[in-house]
Amino acid sequence: MKMDFVPFEYVGIFKLDDDVNNYLDELSQYVHLEKDEHGFEYYHISEPYSEKDNLFLSVTDGKIRTVFCYDSAIFNGIELIGLTVDEFKNITNSDYIGEPDELDIFEDEPPLYDYSFKEIGITVTTHYGKIQSLTISGHWVYEED
Repeated sequence: MKMDFVPFEYVGIFKLDDDVNNYLDELSQYVHLEKDEHGFEYYHISEPYSEKDNLFLSVTDGKIRTVFCYDSAIFNGIELIGLTVDEFKNITNSDYIGEPDELDIFEDEPPLYDYSFKEIGITVTTHYGKIQSLTISGHWVYEED
């Protein structure tokens, strides 16, 4: 599924920080996971969760807060999945803050790295030096800052 996005505005058909009830028809195709101990609800495509899940939504207080893109994330006509962080920086005209977080979750593979692009509300996850996924958030992420 190709997912065009504009930071802090929308990802595909989903407007960030919008009421999830505005998307009930679209989300009827998704698996809904009830609210967890942190108050987050999730919607994803297949059950059980698998690599076919190329899109994952996080909902808090009835609002779409974050969209996780694993297969496609298109910005200004350019597919970002598969690019390097430097290419991402050039295309989005943004830079990550701090140092990337290392996620050493694989036994026999290099770690994943998360880069926080706070100014555009995106966390970029890389593996083997290429973007594997984008976590695109609405303004709510920065309300407490």
